[in-house]
Amino acid sequence: MKQLILKTLGLCTLALGLSSFSSAKVSDFHSLITDNISAQQELHGEIKKQMKQSDQAFKEGQNSDRSAQARVWVDESQDQVNSKTSSQLLRYKKEKSAQSFNRKKQMDRISQEFSDVE
Repeated sequence: MKQLILKTLGLCTLALGLSSFSSAKVSDFHSLITDNISAQQELHGEIKKQMKQSDQAFKEGQNSDRSAQARVWVDESQDQVNSKTSSQLLRYKKEKSAQSFNRKKQMDRISQEFSDVE
């Protein structure tokens, strides 16, 4: 009888210990989720603020009379610069140098190569 009580008491202690350990992990996981949600909301708010500033700067630039001048907008609170970018600047070197050839010239070149081989 004494052994049965000791076994039951030992199993209860073990069960309580495991349940408290698992609840600690669940609460820790919950805190990770809430931290992630708050970080996402903060990032979303920051992006909205930057988009609003960019839209305002763009609208102010369209309304001005100096359309021929280059425009650069700098946000006072950030280290970013928003400016017009040339499409040539963003191309790879191969894209810049690759040109489509005249079809007639290509055919002449191929026929010349065949005649040189013979």
